[in-house]
Amino acid sequence: LQVAADQGDVEALKALLANPATLVDAPDSTGRTALLHAVLAQQAPAVRLLIAAGADPGRADQAGLTPRAAALTGANAEIATLLATPR
Repeated sequence: LQVAADQGDVEALKALLANPATLVDAPDSTGRTALLHAVLAQQAPAVRLLIAAGADPGRADQAGLTPRAAALTGANAEIATLLATPR
């Protein structure tokens, strides 16, 4: 899930998320979720899809970085807007 998010591969994300066993907020070894990967890679379509699938923009990685915080300090205004409002 994280690799597809990093690459902005929306079709792969859709296929993975269609599997009921896929946990949208499952972390990698550093605690980063697919949403955080998508935000850091500035993949707005992937961010939009992950939010729609229920990803938590407030879930922090091991360093304390959340997707929302990363979006607000990032260069992509669309992503910042998507994550600016708490769910």
